[in-house]
Amino acid sequence: MCIIAKRRVWNVLRQLSTIGRNEGADVLALDAMMNEDETFYDVVEQQNKMFNPEYYYQYVDAFKQMTQGIMSLSKREVDVMRSWYDGDCYEEAARNQNCTVKAYDGRLQRVRAKIKDYIYHNQ
Repeated sequence: MCIIAKRRVWNVLRQLSTIGRNEGADVLALDAMMNEDETFYDVVEQQNKMFNPEYYYQYVDAFKQMTQGIMSLSKREVDVMRSWYDGDCYEEAARNQNCTVKAYDGRLQRVRAKIKDYIYHNQ
């Protein structure tokens, strides 16, 4: 709650600096910028979405699903994913996998589809 109060004070000070020292601007309520239909969470919305509890728990759940999906991959599929994650170009990754660029692309698309399917359908 202390962070909310600090942000509210900073917002009020910022507002005061933009309107100047006009008459009546010397005193401003801390809740002056908040509408009746807003919650404190709406007012102090964070740039980092991980501070949103709903987003955080969805992220954690998706991460667990993704981890389980990766654990279910075969060794070859893990190698394909590791090449992609490491940023290898398709030619280099295909050479390391002893396959053509088209075969590597197909493998990569299947691995990505498996992980996506695991995240969205195995909940």
